[in-house]
Amino acid sequence: MKKIIFVLSIVLCSINVAYSQISQGGEPLSWNENFSKSAKIPTVKLKKVDVAKLLKEDEAESSKDVPLRFAYAHDVNLNPNNSGNWFTGADGGKFWILKLESKGAKSLNVTFSDFYIPEGAKLFIYNEGKTDVKGAFTEINNKTSRRLGTAPVVGDKLIIEYYQPKQATEKPALQISTVAHDYRGVLSIAKAFGDSGSCNNNVACSVGNAWRDQIRSVAMVILGNGTRWCSGSLINNTANNGTPYFLTANHCSAGRDVTNWVFAFNYESPGCSNSDGSLSQSISGSQMLASGASSDYALLRLSATPPSSYNVYYSGWDATGSAPTRTTGIHHPAGDVKKISFDNDPSTVSGYLGGSGTTHWQVSDWDDGTTEGGSSGSALFDQNKRIIGQLHGGYAACGNDRGDWYGRLSVTYPNICQWLAPGCSTQVVNGYDPAGDTGGGNDNCTDVTLTLNFDNYPEETSWTIKDSSGSVVESGGTYGSQADGSTLAVDVCLPAGCYELSVNDSYGDGMCCTYGQGSYSLTDASGTLASGASFGSADTSNFCVGSSRVASSGSKSISNNASTDKFMMYPNPANNVLYLKYKVKENVTLDFKIFDITGRMVESKTYDTESRSGQLPIDIDRLTQGAYFMEIIENNISTVRKFTITRR
Repeated sequence: MKKIIFVLSIVLCSINVAYSQISQGGEPLSWNENFSKSAKIPTVKLKKVDVAKLLKEDEAESSKDVPLRFAYAHDVNLNPNNSGNWFTGADGGKFWILKLESKGAKSLNVTFSDFYIPEGAKLFIYNEGKTDVKGAFTEINNKTSRRLGTAPVVGDKLIIEYYQPKQATEKPALQISTVAHDYRGVLSIAKAFGDSGSCNNNVACSVGNAWRDQIRSVAMVILGNGTRWCSGSLINNTANNGTPYFLTANHCSAGRDVTNWVFAFNYESPGCSNSDGSLSQSISGSQMLASGASSDYALLRLSATPPSSYNVYYSGWDATGSAPTRTTGIHHPAGDVKKISFDNDPSTVSGYLGGSGTTHWQVSDWDDGTTEGGSSGSALFDQNKRIIGQLHGGYAACGNDRGDWYGRLSVTYPNICQWLAPGCSTQVVNGYDPAGDTGGGNDNCTDVTLTLNFDNYPEETSWTIKDSSGSVVESGGTYGSQADGSTLAVDVCLPAGCYELSVNDSYGDGMCCTYGQGSYSLTDASGTLASGASFGSADTSNFCVGSSRVASSGSKSISNNASTDKFMMYPNPANNVLYLKYKVKENVTLDFKIFDITGRMVESKTYDTESRSGQLPIDIDRLTQGAYFMEIIENNISTVRKFTITRR
C-alpha cells in the first residue's frame, strides 16, 4: 500500500473519553499522526430519517409493554473491505478510518454483527468534534458471540477508527450491520434534559436517601440494534459473590439479540435539580439465562462484572409472595436520568392489567412519582428494600391515579432459582455490596434467621422487628401464598444492638395449636434468641445481637471512631462480680441495661462517674449461668458488650 502523508489539524477541546468496562480508555492514535492533505476520510451518508413519521408511529404504539423507541435503525453492510480508507502511520502501523453521517441525528450508535480485535490492535469511535469518545476497544472486548453494541455518541457524524500495529498479522472482523439514528435525544449534549414527566423524582433528591444502595443496582438498557430503551437491576444470589445477574422484562428481550445490549449504570443527575448525567459507565453484551411471558421476566448474565469504579450494588429479593405493605420503583422513564417512585399502600395480587390470574403485583396508584415508557423491566422493591417483581406495563402517568403491573418474583422464582439460589430452598436474600462486604458478609451487621412454621392459616401471620427507638427495621407477611403447615426461613442482617420482635396473628389465635402446630424461632450463630407458638394476637420478645458500638435511629447517635477499649469488661467469663473499666472525656452518667440471650432485660442501673477513668463493680451474683449482653448508654450513645457467667 502506498504511504500517504498529510497533516490533520487537531482542535484542542474538552474530551469526554469513556473509561468503561466495554472500553479501555485512551485517545485515538490518529490524532497524533501527520498525514498528507491529499488523503481523505470517505463519508458514508445515510438516508434521511422521517422523524415526524417515527413519532406518529411511537404515539400509536405508546405502551409500557412495548420498549420505548428512541432511534431509527439504518441497516448497513460496512467493513474494512468495502468502505473507509487505510492509512499508514509514522510507526508503520495501519489505520482504517470511516466516517458515517445521518443528518439531524442527536446521537449515533453502531452495532457490529461480527466483531474481533487482534492482539495489540485498538478501535475508537468518536464524533466529528472530538468531544465524545468511546474506546479503546481491544482484544479484551472479544466475546464468543462475536457481536458488540456501543453506547451512543453525540452528534450526527461518527468516525470509526481502527489501528493495527506493524507487527500484527491477524486480520480484524469489523462488520457493521446497524447504525442507529437517535431522533429523541438520549444524551444531554444533544437533548433537552427531562424528557420524562414533571412528577418524577431524581434519585439524587432527598427522597432517595434511604435507597442509595438499591439505586446503584439499576441500569438503563439499550436494546438489540440500538434503537430502544428498557430498565433493569443487578440482582444478588445466595453465594453473595457478585455474579452479574440482571433482571428485566421479557417483553424487552422478546425476539431481540441480547448479546449486543448495552447496560448503562449510574446514568443519574448529579443533583436534585434538572441536570443530566453521563452514559460513560456501560457494559456491552449479555447472555440470556431464562425468560417467560407469564410473569414477563428475563434473567440475564452480563458479559462482564461491573468494575469497582462503577460502585454497583446487587439488590436483595423476596420470592415468598408476601404482599408488600408499601413499594418503591427505581427506573429510567422515557430514557431520562434515573428516577424513584413511591406507593405507600399495599400492592395486590392480580393478572396483567387487572385480568384474571395471580402472576402480577398491582400498584394501584403512585403516591409520589410515576413510571413511563423506558421504565419497563425496572424492579419493584418492598418495604424491606428487596426486589419482588419487574415492570410489565400499566396506565400510570403524571396527572392520573391509575396503576401499574409488575410480574411477581414469586411466580418467576422456580424458573430462575437455579442461578439465584441453587437448591431452590432459599426464598429471601439480602443485597450485596462489593465495596462494603467481605466474603459475602457484612461486617456491620449480624445475620439472624426467623423461621416460621405456619399453622393452617399462613395468611394470618406477620411480624416486625423494631430497634430500641421503636422504629421498624424489618417486617414481613402476611403469607397467603404459603402452603398450610409449610416452613419459611427469612434471613435478616441487623446492626449490633437490642431489638423487639413481634409475631402477629390477625385472627387472634396465635400459631398453635387449634388449627395446626405452628411456631416461630429467631436464631443467630450463638443459638436461639426468641421463640413462641401459642399466643393470642401478638407475641413479643426482646433480644440483642452483636458486641460492637451501635446506635438506633431517634434519640441515640453513633461515633464510628470510638475507641474499642473505652469500655472493657473483666473477668470474662465472670463468676459473681463483673468489673467495667471506662475512659471518658468528662464526668458523665452511665446507664446500664443487662439482657439475657432471649433479649429479656434482667438488670438496669445508673452510675455517675467521679473521674475520667476508673472501674465499676457490676453485681451479677443473682444472675444464672449463661450468656448476657450489657448495653452501656453514655450521652445517648449506646455500646453493647457480651459477657458470660460461669458457676464453679
